[in-house]
Amino acid sequence: MIANSLATPEDISPINLDWTLIELLAWIGADDSRCHDERLRSILDAIDRGAPSVAGRTVVLVRSLAVRVVAEPALGGMRIRDVLWTTAAADGGAQRVLVAV
Repeated sequence: MIANSLATPEDISPINLDWTLIELLAWIGADDSRCHDERLRSILDAIDRGAPSVAGRTVVLVRSLAVRVVAEPALGGMRIRDVLWTTAAADGGAQRVLVAV
């Protein structure tokens, strides 16, 4: 018997694209290990394109996003899906693919 090898979105990423940025930050903050989870780097980088990429560490991206949400409270209420769409549109229509989060 062959097992179903197709991955569901939940298997690939624990993040729901319908969460707001506040919900994302709350989820990350609920477990300290999430702040260091390298699987989150690609989505955090895609959400906050202005984040420092020199260090390339997840914790730096989380802190950068938190600072932005504090500085721009309306941003915290935006859904991840909408922020990613806005970011792609701001890039002149360039496509950005998140393979795994």
